[in-house]
Amino acid sequence: MSDYIQTALITGAGNGIGRAIAIALAKSGRKVSCADIKMDDAQRTADAIKQQGGTAHAVSADVGSLSEIEAMIEETLSVCGSLDI
Repeated sequence: MSDYIQTALITGAGNGIGRAIAIALAKSGRKVSCADIKMDDAQRTADAIKQQGGTAHAVSADVGSLSEIEAMIEETLSVCGSLDI
């Protein structure tokens, strides 16, 4: 049995469906990178996950910008060590 923990990068994690998916993945034991164009919203989701015992961090990114997408992925890899979902 492996101790490997998957990392999920969820865009739009600040509100609505994205937030619900981020929280659900964290509850299932995954590390979650919570991305949103509004850093405050992303941070609020990451904080909620941490308060429930999960592992999460927040990142701000506009998915309409290739350079911001690349930076979001690089930050997730740097902080979490992997990117699986």
